[in-house]
Amino acid sequence: MFRTFAGALLFLAVTLGGCARDVTGSATVEPFPSQLTMAFRVRGEIDPTVWYYMVFNFTAAPSTEAAVNPMDFISDENRGRNWELYVMLHRNDQGTDELWTFQRPRLPTVLSTALKPTDCAPADFNGDSRTDIAVACSAGNSVQLIRSRQVDIYDPVFYDNAVEINTGTSPLRIFAGEFTGDANQDLLVIFKGAGAGGGFLRVLTGDGAGNFTAGTDLPLPAVPVDALVDDFNADSKKDLALLTTGTAAAEKNIVILTGDGAGNFTIGNSYAAGDDPVAIAAGQLDTSNLDLVVADGGVGATGGKARVYLGGGDGTFTVANVLAVSGRCTGVAVGLMYGSLDDIVVCYVDGTGAGQVGVFQNEAASPFQTPDVAVPVSGTPAYVLEMDTTGNGNGNALVVNGAPGSGGTNLFIRRGLRLPGAAPLDPKVFGWDPEPITYLTGLEPSRIRVGDLDSDGKQDDLLIPNSANDPDNGNSINLFFGLGRDNFTNADVFWTDDLPEPLTTKDWYISHTVGPNFFELTIDPGLFYDLAQRPPVVGNGFNVTFMTGTSGIDLVSNLNQQGQIKDVLLRPVNVPMEVGHYDDEQNTPLATNPVPIAAEDIDSWRVEVS
Repeated sequence: MFRTFAGALLFLAVTLGGCARDVTGSATVEPFPSQLTMAFRVRGEIDPTVWYYMVFNFTAAPSTEAAVNPMDFISDENRGRNWELYVMLHRNDQGTDELWTFQRPRLPTVLSTALKPTDCAPADFNGDSRTDIAVACSAGNSVQLIRSRQVDIYDPVFYDNAVEINTGTSPLRIFAGEFTGDANQDLLVIFKGAGAGGGFLRVLTGDGAGNFTAGTDLPLPAVPVDALVDDFNADSKKDLALLTTGTAAAEKNIVILTGDGAGNFTIGNSYAAGDDPVAIAAGQLDTSNLDLVVADGGVGATGGKARVYLGGGDGTFTVANVLAVSGRCTGVAVGLMYGSLDDIVVCYVDGTGAGQVGVFQNEAASPFQTPDVAVPVSGTPAYVLEMDTTGNGNGNALVVNGAPGSGGTNLFIRRGLRLPGAAPLDPKVFGWDPEPITYLTGLEPSRIRVGDLDSDGKQDDLLIPNSANDPDNGNSINLFFGLGRDNFTNADVFWTDDLPEPLTTKDWYISHTVGPNFFELTIDPGLFYDLAQRPPVVGNGFNVTFMTGTSGIDLVSNLNQQGQIKDVLLRPVNVPMEVGHYDDEQNTPLATNPVPIAAEDIDSWRVEVS
C-alpha cells in the first residue's frame, strides 16, 4: 500500500464517499470522511535521533485554490482559523517508542488595531481567566479592546477583532489594574490631547464583563511623554509617575499623582527631569524604597543622561545621581542585570549614530558605576526592558528599534553575563554575550509589554505595538509567546515545545501501528472543527503533512539553544496532502519537483479515507 516517495512535494487528491459510488450518482457528498489513515516508511530503520511528524489540518480555504495549504495562512485574514494536530513519533535510545500529540490552531501573532498604537495593556477584563489586550491608538484617537476567547477543550489562544471602548485625543499610555476598589480590572489612560496643555488622565472603570465606564478627566500640567503605575507611598493603592515636557524648563518634570483607590488621582510633588525627558522607569536602586530613573535625551548628540531619584517611601523623591550617557538617550529600564540590587539599563544613539544598550552597574558598596557597559544594537533603539528570558538568573536587555521615522522592524535580546575579573582573584564583573538574538516585528515597534497570554501561569509573553501608521506592517501588535531560554514563538514556524498529551486519551484516536521502519495512524477527522466551530463543507479540504526534525521536541533536550530556533521542524521532507470530497472513492497520485532525500528521511507514504 505504500507508494514510493520520489519528490519533496507530493500531492494526493483522494476522493470520498461513505461507500463506493458512481460520479454521476445523486448520493449526498459527505462533508468529511469518517476515518482517515496516515502512514509513512523510512529508509533503513526509524532513527532514534529523528522525530517524525504527521500533521493533520482543517482549513477554511477552498481546496481548489492554489494556496490552500494551511501553512500559508500566516498573515492574512484567515490566520488562526486552522486546526493543527501534530502526531510525533520518537524511538528513544532505550528502544521505547514515544508517541505524543499536540493539537492547537494556528496562533495569530499579529493583531490589527486602529491607527498608530503606542501602548497596550494585557489583563483579564471579562472574568474568563484569559488575558485580553487593551490598546492605546494615538492617531486613531481610540482606546480598543482585543478579547481573547477559548474555543473548546483544546484551549487554543485566539482573539476577536479589536473593538473601540473609548475615544479621546491621542492616547499615549495605557495601564491595566484595580484602580476603583471593586476587584475588577480597570484601565488608566494618559491622553496627550490637542496641543500644549491639552493632556489629561482618564480612568475607565471595568465591570468585570469587558465593559468600561469613563470617569471624570483630570487635566495634566504639561505635555505627557511617558508614565508608569506603582505604589509610591506604601498605602497599597496605585499611584502614577508622569513624565512631562514642554517648551519651558518648568514643564519638564516628573509629576507624582496619588491614587485614592476609588478611581481618583491628585497631582502632588514634581521634580525637574532634565533637558529632554523621554522615558521613565522604576525599581529598587538602594536597600529601601521604590526609586525612579528618567532617560534624559540631553542636548546635542552626546549629552544624554540617566537621572536617578531615590524614593522616600511616602511619595516623595530626592535627586541622587545624574549619570552621563555617551549619546542621545532614548529609553531606560531598571532591573537585576548583575548583583543584588537593580541596575540601570539605558538605550541610546551614540555620537556616530549607532544604537547602543548600556548598563550602569549598581552595588551597595559602589552604586552606579560609570561609564555604562555598552553593546551595540542595530537601528535606532526606541525602548528597553530588563527581563530574564534565559532562565539562568542573569538579566537580559530587550530592545525594539522603532523610533518614529526609523523604519525599524526588530526586537533584540542582548544577554548579560558574569565575566571573570581582571586578575585571578578579582570578583566577576558584568559583561555582554557577543551574540545578539533578533526577532522580526512589524514596522516601528515602540514598546514592550509582558503578560501571560497563553495561560501557562508564567509572565513570559511579549506584546509589542507596531506604531507606524502603515497599512501593511504597522497599526498592529506583535505577540511573542515565551518558551524559555530566549525562545519565543511566531507563526512562521511549527513549535512543539508544549508538553504533549498521550495519544490514547484523545477521542479522535482509533488505532496505530509502529514497526522497525514504518508508522501508521488512524483517526476520526470528523471530530475536528475550525475555530469558528463550523465543520468543513463540501469543496473545502484538509491537509496531511509528513515532516521530520532532528533537533528534538522539548527544551530539556536542547540545553544550549540560546535563542536559536532549533525546535522548528526542519522539514527535510514535506508532503502536503489535500483530500477533497467527491462521489466516488479513488486515489490519484501526482508527483512534482523531484529532489534527492537524505537516508534518514521518509521514503514512502500513504493516505486513505473511508
